[in-house]
Amino acid sequence: MLKLSRKSLYLFAKLPLLNLGFAVVYFLLVQFGMAWSSLTSQVSLVWPAAGLALFGFLLFGLRVLPGLFLGALFATQFLHFDPLIGRSYTNWGAAALIAGGDMLQAIIIARINRGLLSRNLLVNLRRTLIFIASIFFCALISSSIGAYTLNALGIVPAGELGKTWAFWWMGDSVGMLIVTALFAWLLIPRIRQNTHAQAFLLLCAGVGLVFFLVSALGYIEHSEAQRLAATAREITLAAQLDPRPWYQPSWLQFSVLAIGLTLIGLLTAYIRTRQEHDELLRENQTRLEAEVLSHTQALRKANDWLLNEVVQRQQTQEQLQESQTALRAREQHLRSLLDNIPDPVWFKNLEGVYISCNKAFAKMLGQSEDYIIGKTEDELVGRDLADFFRHNDQQALKSSELHRYEQSIKVSEQDEYLLDTLKVAVRDEQGNAVGILGIGRDISAQKEAEKQLSLAKEVAEEATRAKSRFLANMSHEIRTPLNAVLGYTQLLMRDEKFTGNQRERLQLILVSSQRLLGLINDVLDLSKIESGVLNLRKEYFDLHQEVADIQTIMAERAQNKGLNLITQVDLPDPYIVKGDRQKIGQILLNLLGNAIKFTPEGSVSLYVALLAGEVEFVIGDTGPGISEQELAELFAAFKQGQAGEDAGGTGLGLTLSRHLAEGMGGSLQLSSILGQGTLAHLRLPLVSENIVLDERDSHQQTQHLQPGTQCKVLVVEDDQASCEILVDLLQQIGCETYAAHDGREGLAMCQAQQFDIIFTDIRMPHLNGLEMLRRLRVLPAYSNTPMVAVSASSLEHERTYYLAQGFQEFIGKPYAFEDVFKALQHYAQVDFDHATESENEDDVIEDANVDLTIFKPRLQELATVAASGDMAASKKIIGELNVGQLGKQRHQQLVNALRQYDLEKVEKVVRGWLGE
Repeated sequence: MLKLSRKSLYLFAKLPLLNLGFAVVYFLLVQFGMAWSSLTSQVSLVWPAAGLALFGFLLFGLRVLPGLFLGALFATQFLHFDPLIGRSYTNWGAAALIAGGDMLQAIIIARINRGLLSRNLLVNLRRTLIFIASIFFCALISSSIGAYTLNALGIVPAGELGKTWAFWWMGDSVGMLIVTALFAWLLIPRIRQNTHAQAFLLLCAGVGLVFFLVSALGYIEHSEAQRLAATAREITLAAQLDPRPWYQPSWLQFSVLAIGLTLIGLLTAYIRTRQEHDELLRENQTRLEAEVLSHTQALRKANDWLLNEVVQRQQTQEQLQESQTALRAREQHLRSLLDNIPDPVWFKNLEGVYISCNKAFAKMLGQSEDYIIGKTEDELVGRDLADFFRHNDQQALKSSELHRYEQSIKVSEQDEYLLDTLKVAVRDEQGNAVGILGIGRDISAQKEAEKQLSLAKEVAEEATRAKSRFLANMSHEIRTPLNAVLGYTQLLMRDEKFTGNQRERLQLILVSSQRLLGLINDVLDLSKIESGVLNLRKEYFDLHQEVADIQTIMAERAQNKGLNLITQVDLPDPYIVKGDRQKIGQILLNLLGNAIKFTPEGSVSLYVALLAGEVEFVIGDTGPGISEQELAELFAAFKQGQAGEDAGGTGLGLTLSRHLAEGMGGSLQLSSILGQGTLAHLRLPLVSENIVLDERDSHQQTQHLQPGTQCKVLVVEDDQASCEILVDLLQQIGCETYAAHDGREGLAMCQAQQFDIIFTDIRMPHLNGLEMLRRLRVLPAYSNTPMVAVSASSLEHERTYYLAQGFQEFIGKPYAFEDVFKALQHYAQVDFDHATESENEDDVIEDANVDLTIFKPRLQELATVAASGDMAASKKIIGELNVGQLGKQRHQQLVNALRQYDLEKVEKVVRGWLGE
């Protein structure tokens, strides 16, 4: 069965029936009004249909508009127009216009007087007068539209237009005043029970009746005058008669109007008096009801109070009995609790007499509870201990908080206790002390454990300090000779006499030394991380370029193993971020190095992309994979899987990488499937910065001070090799360099002459570098001279410490020459001449001026070896072809392709030059 909601039922059933009822009643009332027609235009002195329309809009609003409009339309056409002018589209349009005018005036009146017939019936004299006035005023709408429409249709002649308009206006006004009031009285029951509403209806109906009588008298007199005029014309007396115009009122009409208005005024006064009387009665009734209610409530409250008092007394008596029972049970529980507490508990009065105690206290004193109760300290313990008890009792009584102290109690030669004692004054409701409660705990075993724990802590701390000293010393001792290896290697590589295989061997020494240095740094970094100290050096750099540099570094290692290194970077180019570039590179190199090391064949991939506001690096390989058991242990220090043990290594790489990633706010996770490979997911919070970095030529090398630039440098270094490396370097670039082998010798040389900048070691015999700095700063000539600390102690906290002591810069050993050049340029204000690996621009031959046919056999050989994948042979041939032979752009193309290990590109470029 179809179920309709109340709204749907109203729309589809009740509302159409309501409109149909209004249409039918409107049609019948028009037919009734036509029976009272007074003119040929069929205008009635009372038009009941107008009253129905107003009643409908006041009660139902616009919901009955369709029914009323259709009723007015059909009544006008069928009852008025059909007998006179028949049916046509024009007549239907005129009927719709008249019906619309009837509806418009009723809607406006209902809108002005909205809420008049609402549930609250807010009717007063002012609203009644507004209602009557709005009817007389708005009735002009329908009468004007109707009269002119009838005139346009030829139903009403022009001479009768004013009379038709007047009677139409009066008929609508009287109809709305009388019929609306009548319908409200008959159909709204609550109006019949409301005095104000009754007065409103009587006043409206009275005004309507008065105007109806006046209009009726005028109509009768006019009709009689017309009849007499017709009779006079028949007997030729027309000349003696002077009939009045239809619109001129008679004295009888004035009299009836005056009488009616007087009666209305009296009725209004009566209604107003009745309303005031009713309001007074209502106020008195309300006041009387309020007083009765107030007295009733007072009596009820008094009765409730008496009843509550009786109940409370009964409850109090019951509670008293329950309290006594609960008190006895509580005493038993308290006694049971005290006796089962292993710590001594006691209670004394203000005179020091024991009132109560538990079994633990009695056992400690070696007495029974009955023996202790009623006695004082003097009767139970020695005099000194009793005085000590009384002293602490007084301290507890003076304080509002717990009084805590430790005391040693020796009951016998065998039994001795160290008690942690709490005493508190027990007070009554007025705050007066009534006794002292004491609780003690034997802490002899705890004190012994604390002593052992303190000793163990000191041992552990000493071991940690020894470990730190060992790492610092080992770092210093290893870095010092390693500085000589790296330093001399860099010096030799700056010498242009070394070429070919010699330079490659020097490069191998340099790489091996740097690898050893990296291993030392890994151990130190792991130690710092385990101690909770990780210092980050944040700087702006291009992440896109950093990934490209790492790819270049690892490409040769991958190629040497026959692996493909696939790199995909889904980042904007450039992608400038702020972070620790060295540590990020350290993690990536470690992960890629592991992937290449443990992958026998296939490929290694590096994918970089943005993910959820972070940068994710995914390093994958096609190696043998890692089991779940080994995967769970890989991030522990010095732990390796079976493949790692077979391939060798320290087992520090992954542990250090994860710690570094977490220290930078990121994460490192591994996932692997046996037989398929391994994936490393590195996520770092690197946000792109909207800045521009200065571009620097990576091939630029510092060669010499600019002509006219002078720099006097002192090197203070106790290690002979380190001293010679730094002195040789500074002399090669044109600095006037002096050397001292300890701080005392360096201080003497500074007192003898003035230096522009000083490079000094920290750990030296006789006088260390820090003390030399302090003594030099006292000298006026060296109060602002830049001093650079050069030390193998490269831990970050040491660097921070020495910079805070007054050194302008700190360079760790083994030092990079570029750091030395930067220090000279920044602090000694010197300028350098720079040269690049490629030829000077004046010597470069443009590509268009080069004839490649001379070198065609050599180029064909290069294309052949590149196609075969022979990297070594390709490097050799490209190294033999210089810029002068190929031209600047062509030579740069080959160099770039070779740096990317892209032999396919080398072959393609060369064959393009040869036109093949």
